[in-house]
Amino acid sequence: MEIKDTKGRTHQYRWKNKVPLHGQEDAVEVNYFEYKIINEKGKVTSTNSWVTDVKINKKNIIKMAKAGRCRWKIENECFNTLKNQGYCIEHNYGHGKHYLNYNLYLITLLAFYFHQIFELTDKVYQGCRKKFGSKRHLWEKLRGAIYFFIFSSWETLLTYLLEEQEDIKIGFKSS
Repeated sequence: MEIKDTKGRTHQYRWKNKVPLHGQEDAVEVNYFEYKIINEKGKVTSTNSWVTDVKINKKNIIKMAKAGRCRWKIENECFNTLKNQGYCIEHNYGHGKHYLNYNLYLITLLAFYFHQIFELTDKVYQGCRKKFGSKRHLWEKLRGAIYFFIFSSWETLLTYLLEEQEDIKIGFKSS
C-alpha cells in the first residue's frame, strides 16, 4: 500500500501474514511488515521492519507502523541515555569473575529504572534535574557531595544539592 502525504513524500507499507520464523518444519509463524518513507526526489529516507503476532491488514497497517516507530524511538532514546548520560553501559564489565559483568549490568539497569521512577514521582529529584540540566552533570554533583560528606538519606543528599549556593567559595577570601 502506498500513500502520498502533503509534503510530497510517499509512505510504503508491505506486509505478509503467516511467515515461518525459520526454515524448519515446526517453525512458529509470524506476521511481517515493513514501512518506508520516500522523499519527493525518490530517495528512501527511512526503512523499518517488524514481526508480530497481530494479523496485518489494510485497516491496521498504518497504526502498526506508527506503533513500531514509536517503540523504536523509545528504545533508541533509552539506550542513548544508558550510553551517554553517565550510566556507562558500553563499559566492558568482563574483568571480574564469572558473573560479575552481568551483575554490574543488572545493577546499572536497576539504577536507571529507579531514576526513571524519580523523574515521575520525586519532587526533590525533579528539582535537581532542573537545576543541573543533564543527568551526567547531576551525577558529577552527587559524586562530589558524597566524596566530602555523609548523608543520612537520599532525600537529604538531594536537598543539599538543591540548596547549595553557586556563589559559595570554600577556603577563599574575596578581595
